[in-house]
Formats: sequence, C-alpha cells, structure tokens
Amino acid sequence: MLVDALLQHKVEGQVNRMVEKVRGLEIKQEVVEVAKEVAEVVNEVVEVAKVAKEGGAIVYTCWIKKMKSVQDMSNCGES
Repeated sequence: MLVDALLQHKVEGQVNRMVEKVRGLEIKQEVVEVAKEVAEVVNEVVEVAKVAKEGGAIVYTCWIKKMKSVQDMSNCGES
C-alpha cells in the first residue's frame, strides 16, 4: 500500500508539472498573438504616415454585406 501511495504521489506530481508547463505555453502563445496584432497596427500606422507625408489622402471604409431573408416556397402551391 505504501508503494502504491508513493507511486500515485509521484504520478500526480508529474501531471501537475505537465499542467503547469501547458499553462505556461498557452500564456506564451497569447503573448505571441498579441505581439503579431501590435506589429500589424504599427505597420498600418507607418503606411498611413508615409501617405500623409507624401500629401496623399487616406480614406477608411467599412464594407457591410447585406443579407436577405430567403424562404423555400417550392412546394407551396401543391397542398
């Protein structure tokens, strides 16, 4: 029984360490994703500054796709 308890304690310790490593990797992945987003914003700002410096115009647009409601009425008159 003592051997089983020691083995279980050892396994639980290994699992806990693995869980902590995974959590650390998840945090690192989140940091990488945020850094990529920041880099994209910086690149956009640099491009805007280049255009503004050259006397160009900057236009921001937002495209919205209109969705229409569609109903299947193929068998409507048969009833």
